[in-house]
Amino acid sequence: MEATQGGTTVMQHAMVNQIGPYKLIERIGGGSFSDVFLVQDQRTREYGERAVIKRVRPGLLRRDPVFLESLLNEAELGMMVKDPHVVQVNGVVDETEPAVVMEYVEGFDLDAIIRAHEDRGIPVEIAADIARQVCEGLEAIHSVADAGGHPLELVYQDLKPSNIRVTPQGIVKILDLGLVRSRRNAGSGLWVRRGTPGYRAPEQSLGGYELSPSSDLYALGVILMEMLQGRPLFSPSLTGGKLLERQQHVSAGMGVLASRVAPPGLDTILQRLLAFEPRERPSRALDVAQELGRWQVSWKQPVDLPSFLEKIAPRIETAPHRSSELDDLHSRPTDPGLGESETPSPHFTHPAVSTLQGLNVSMSAVRIRSFRARSGSHGP
Repeated sequence: MEATQGGTTVMQHAMVNQIGPYKLIERIGGGSFSDVFLVQDQRTREYGERAVIKRVRPGLLRRDPVFLESLLNEAELGMMVKDPHVVQVNGVVDETEPAVVMEYVEGFDLDAIIRAHEDRGIPVEIAADIARQVCEGLEAIHSVADAGGHPLELVYQDLKPSNIRVTPQGIVKILDLGLVRSRRNAGSGLWVRRGTPGYRAPEQSLGGYELSPSSDLYALGVILMEMLQGRPLFSPSLTGGKLLERQQHVSAGMGVLASRVAPPGLDTILQRLLAFEPRERPSRALDVAQELGRWQVSWKQPVDLPSFLEKIAPRIETAPHRSSELDDLHSRPTDPGLGESETPSPHFTHPAVSTLQGLNVSMSAVRIRSFRARSGSHGP
């Protein structure tokens, strides 16, 4: 017979705190559609290896199969990206309630680093180095090819400071691949173009325009400006026509704006990244990374990211947190006609194991087994 603790059986307690072979430690993030947990892999010696698990909230899985397909899409594409500047996706766990397993990245989110430098900006050589490493991660995402060597033409879509982390070793990593999509599947039900207000490129709000690597590079330009001036370039409350109008105004005056926060050379990079028209921006992240690298050499200022992080750590821990508008991993559009849908329940769902009764997941189950075969992931 099962022992009880406070009216809850030990077996029930174990189910609540377990996803496959992973023991839940704490919830560390999430958005309207997903929860993100820090976990320990109990298959490793002394249960010491940590990982991160992301899963769609159970009620959404039962309500609409597209959420499950989106999660599996994230795992499938994420496992194909192999780069030190992109979070490593290891596979899928738990066939009854699938979750994506990723590496645990220690360090500080760029959002927190910027908040610690509010209204004064990050040192220019540090900001440029962070941007350069982000470009290397974007290049790895953009250049992924299928098994036949054909480019998948991936677009990240949701680059923002809270999706970028700097490790204690000074390595910059792009996190959360939930909105990465292949342009080859732009007509599918999984394709989205929303991004996060304040960071999305103009073409993400306008219909009839294809997204491309230059869309992600626009977001990089917004982030670089934010690092240099210590505050967001665009308010997250701006949407629709008001955001587009502001973006057009900023792009037209970027020559003056960039020169106020960036030294010669870096200001011209900013101007090109923040061009309103996609064709006027750089087309490859690799080109921008190389350009930033050449600028760093000419600037002749040493870059020591580990020492920088150690020095500002006390300020990061005491910096006020920004509005949750910047933290939603999958921000919903609020503009009429841009795919607005019903508001998900705001209540947090405890990570209990549940079933997907009534959901046709035959194809999804096949994909999960495929992920397990490639990654070694296992269910409970």
